[in-house]
Amino acid sequence: MKRLCFRAAFVLFFGWSSGFASTNPAWLTRVWQTDDGLPDNNVSMVVQGADGYLWIVTPAGLIRFDGESFSPFPIEDFTTWPVPHVRNVLCCRSGALWVASDGGTLIGLNPDFSAIQFSQAELPRRGPHALAESADGSIWLGYTPWIGISNSIYRIKGGKVTCFSKRDGLPEGPFYSMVADGMGNVWAAKGKQLAVFRNGQFQNAASIRAGGACLGATHTNAVWFAAGTHLFKCDTQGTLRDCGLIFQGSADFTVTALLEDSGGAVWIGTDGNGLFRYSASGFERVDVSDSSILSLAEDREGNVWAGTAGGGLDRICSRAIRLETVADNPVSSQLHSIAQDSRGGVWGATEDGMIVSRVDGRWEPRFTNQPFAGTVTCVEADHEDGI
Repeated sequence: MKRLCFRAAFVLFFGWSSGFASTNPAWLTRVWQTDDGLPDNNVSMVVQGADGYLWIVTPAGLIRFDGESFSPFPIEDFTTWPVPHVRNVLCCRSGALWVASDGGTLIGLNPDFSAIQFSQAELPRRGPHALAESADGSIWLGYTPWIGISNSIYRIKGGKVTCFSKRDGLPEGPFYSMVADGMGNVWAAKGKQLAVFRNGQFQNAASIRAGGACLGATHTNAVWFAAGTHLFKCDTQGTLRDCGLIFQGSADFTVTALLEDSGGAVWIGTDGNGLFRYSASGFERVDVSDSSILSLAEDREGNVWAGTAGGGLDRICSRAIRLETVADNPVSSQLHSIAQDSRGGVWGATEDGMIVSRVDGRWEPRFTNQPFAGTVTCVEADHEDGI
């Protein structure tokens, strides 16, 4: 099979249309569903492995995707334990793959698909809600409350299983979420506390006043979390920043997935209210195939992938071609000539003979009081900041 590769060809296109109005979305969404070979339209997990493949979890099992075809992965062939339904997948920096099932089976595979040895019997007989890898290569497992599960967090280090509890600084209350940040620090949202594992103990970093929280890793030593209707960021020193209200249209919604992309923006998946993106310009909604988002991932080409609850698998990328229309600009004539100056500014000559330039995302008339206004047919830039 071919490795996953979606290289975007960025083309800058300037068009003008007096009869077409567009919202000019910045994002392009491509959807794969059962008609495209996806075994099931419910995608609960999507991650990219070291080999470039996407690993996808659906009710039909564990799937590998190379960008063209979906191939079931026979995880049962690598274990003597039953694997009734895959719940979670973790791809490690080393290339190792960890697969957890609903029944509590946890399978670790090296890059050559040989089994990683550890004490399976010391883990709960239920699938973990979260998997994470810390800086030292240890595997962490987080479990939501369930009959017979009294402890929430376990660690596999050197084949040895360790259980963490209140005596290790773990906050009281139900377990909600766990991630490892870009520096390899392990974070857990439990009860009304956000805790980070440091110096052999969990240490409280922030209070979660709204109760349960969904966590998302940063590329540094901090974590994003959504609690209630707000997005927050907290670092290992306990510095907390409220980034604001995620969605204005509803007072009650649940965040199900958080992802910081390679550019530092945060993607926010919700249960029933769709997908949002947070950046320096604030929050924006991004169109996807289903309003319920189960998982988010970014591949090495910068594409964002969303697993949905019924809408299939979505790939979201920056739109390569954008049509700039009259609805978005005060200039109502087509461009007959275009040029870029030495400072990166863009200039144009319109059909009715005006010189225009693009300022803050909008085309504006220039030199309207000059004698040549209304007669220009072509523009070009020189090498000394002139036009």
